[in-house]
Amino acid sequence: MVMNLPEGVASISVFATSEAKVIASRVERSHAQTNYTFDVTMRDSVAPARFHVVNKDGDPIPNAVLSSISGGELMSPLSSDVFDALGVDRPESDSQGNLLLEDLALGSTYRVEFTHPDFARCVQRSQLVSNELADIVLDRGDQVNFLVECIADPLSVPQTTIAATVQTESGTYVEIVKPDSDGRASMRLPDRHGNISVSHPKYLPAERYVYHKGAGQSLKFTLHEKGKVRGKVLREDTRAGQSGLYVQFAFDNNVIAQASIDLEGNYEAEVPAIPVSVGLNSRRLNNSRHLVEVKANETTFVPDLIAPAPREFIGTVRMPNGDPAPGVIVIYGLGRNAVVTDGQGQFRVTDDREISRGIYAMAFHPQKRLSVSFHAGPDANAIDSTLSPDGSIIGLVVDENGKPLPDIPVNLKGRFRGERGLSMITTLQTTRSRMDGTYRFVGLGEGIDYQAEVHGAFRSDYSSSIKRQSRETVIGAKRDRRPIVMTPTLLQEVMEKEKGKPEAPRRLADIEFGEWIQSGPLDHADMEGKSVLLYFGWPMQPQDVLQMIDGHYGDKGLLVIAVLEPPVNEQERQARIKALAEKSDAFSYAIVTGGGNFSNAYAGHIDHKMLLYGSDGQFVEEIHYRDALHKVRNHMLYAQP
Repeated sequence: MVMNLPEGVASISVFATSEAKVIASRVERSHAQTNYTFDVTMRDSVAPARFHVVNKDGDPIPNAVLSSISGGELMSPLSSDVFDALGVDRPESDSQGNLLLEDLALGSTYRVEFTHPDFARCVQRSQLVSNELADIVLDRGDQVNFLVECIADPLSVPQTTIAATVQTESGTYVEIVKPDSDGRASMRLPDRHGNISVSHPKYLPAERYVYHKGAGQSLKFTLHEKGKVRGKVLREDTRAGQSGLYVQFAFDNNVIAQASIDLEGNYEAEVPAIPVSVGLNSRRLNNSRHLVEVKANETTFVPDLIAPAPREFIGTVRMPNGDPAPGVIVIYGLGRNAVVTDGQGQFRVTDDREISRGIYAMAFHPQKRLSVSFHAGPDANAIDSTLSPDGSIIGLVVDENGKPLPDIPVNLKGRFRGERGLSMITTLQTTRSRMDGTYRFVGLGEGIDYQAEVHGAFRSDYSSSIKRQSRETVIGAKRDRRPIVMTPTLLQEVMEKEKGKPEAPRRLADIEFGEWIQSGPLDHADMEGKSVLLYFGWPMQPQDVLQMIDGHYGDKGLLVIAVLEPPVNEQERQARIKALAEKSDAFSYAIVTGGGNFSNAYAGHIDHKMLLYGSDGQFVEEIHYRDALHKVRNHMLYAQP
């Protein structure tokens, strides 16, 4: 099939159908290419895949429509619009709530969306397994009614778009509805919190709402003409421009818009032409607010906003007996910032952006099996937490026949529960299954909900928490925590993802090194009996992490080595040596260039990756530098003889 694309098309998705089997293909547009040839191969299903749509009581729900499905081998989502365009009936559950799909690859994990007029939209991840029913549970939710008014132009109200953003454990989706000529609309939302926004091509609303589960709200939006607002934020102590904050615009005590601040402290925003209160984005910072009358199609200038000097957050970590815990490693924030507690067991955070969104942190003792995780709200200035014994999570990876599968990458997701039902989800650790198919995550603290996944196939729930009274949670011990099942398709997806990565040598002795720039030369005899951490990449970015690891474990049997990609010429070599020499006081660990085929390829292929070898010289695992502090700590405490 050959297709000519018009200018300005960024990408194209191609869907084809034959005997009710639908496939999808997607390509990105090249600026120099206007002609594409598609080689589309129709595929056959191994066996039917079945969904069972039920309510929370387990009763079947007929006539539930599969409105969207993505993931698996589908390169682009299949939605109701695609089914309609292809002349294929939208998949719909029968009288028993069953829905049969013939055209999907079994074993793949899909993100599915189901709709029904009497229920809220359902978004769920599901792994399709032969001869198994995948349960889809619909939530009746609450009906939310809307009324939209526009005094300046009532006839334009139907051009309004009302969008509700709902976050679920399987992902975020947006429910959209448009009002009728009377300005009325409604939608069903699940038993969750969400944000509701309104957009119009010409006007702006004077209201902004957060949907609260179970509220059954009736919400009114009033559209107004637009006006611009400009101003400047000054730091209280220096009177210099203050960046890194947000300016909020409120009407009737509700925030309706916000604007970012540039490096000079300037901000600009488009807001409704009404009286608005202008201030900074935290109660602590709102010591200066200004009420301004915004005029339609004009620019209103706001008097300077004054921001106090940046605040300081102080955390205290204690030993189980209540004494201060000095030297404890604390990892906080989305960027995995690391600090160490002082002699009083305290650490400090001065980045106001980190503080204003709340402190999410993990603290672990570098020499003892003690840890804790915690969250402090955005208005908190301090927190006091106590270390407790580490917990662990174990699980099993098997194929469809129950045979254990070794060397499968497994991720451990962590969810920090925040205020008002909000949470922060991140990948905490990665590991690979052992020869018997088991995997184990150690060194886990209280205060987080944990979940295991392989390639997006979630097989455990967030109830897998470490509890003070139960130090080990076994995933797979209960029906809702079954082992991770690797079907042929899922296994193939994982192998495809792994393809192209250089394989780490199983033995440290197989690695060749080049020119030693600092703390050398070392040979393999110098490394015998020590654990060795090899970092591949320029050592400037993770410098603090490497320094911290070397400081804690350099005299306890760990050798840290940064391996640089070999220079392309002598000029680059001399420039690199000079740059490192200027920072020599900052590097306590060894630095060497790669040598041999593997070391050269690895150093150039994967920046910011580390290889960890045990004291027996055998390969342990590959680590990203953001995970290195925790992973190396666990290795030194749990894997050392």
